[in-house]
Amino acid sequence: MRKTVTGLISAILVASCDLSAGADELKSGDTQLISIVEKSEKVEDPESPVGYWEITKQFPQVANSHDQAKTVNGLINQLVEKYSCNGTGDETFTAELTYSSQDVLSFRYETMWLCPPMLSPESAEGALTVDLTSGRKLDIDSEFASEDDRKTVMSRVRKGIGDNITSLEKANGIRCGNKSSVDDFYITESDIVFLHTAKTHDEVTCSTAFHFGKEEISDYLKTGSRLLN
Repeated sequence: MRKTVTGLISAILVASCDLSAGADELKSGDTQLISIVEKSEKVEDPESPVGYWEITKQFPQVANSHDQAKTVNGLINQLVEKYSCNGTGDETFTAELTYSSQDVLSFRYETMWLCPPMLSPESAEGALTVDLTSGRKLDIDSEFASEDDRKTVMSRVRKGIGDNITSLEKANGIRCGNKSSVDDFYITESDIVFLHTAKTHDEVTCSTAFHFGKEEISDYLKTGSRLLN
């Protein structure tokens, strides 16, 4: 999903849209529950090498009619702003909605920013899964039936990530850093996806993911786990 965004226009759009594959179209009464906010702006500045800075951001928001809208949207906005320049600069943030229900919202994201006097861009990727009933970020460690169940699953996940990185190193002739860290997760219709993310922009090739099927992982989760909603 990592892209360079071009052809921006000066506009701020807030519109409902078709959600990504695997995500339900949610409505609260007559109002769509989840919408995608798109912000695009070109800021003229003679200090920029090309005479202007480009800012483009795309991320989900919960309808104001939802009980936890203020809390959930605040959590998402805080994440987006985390990857912004203090002053002028190029900024991109692109979110892909991977799953949604009446109780859970999950998306993955990629972001890149170049803030003077930086000589080259920095980037990051990750995910956010929110319990819509509480408005809080879902803590995956609290979703397991027991500590032993958590250790069993995470041991398998770390091994899978390590195997993936070894394959990436061989295929690309590179050396990656920490080969087994689990940095984030998101939900799809069928899987819980665990992410290993690059620590620097130069290590983007080392990013990978391990998919754990919901049907299989359910044996290790507590009854009523939000991960299965």
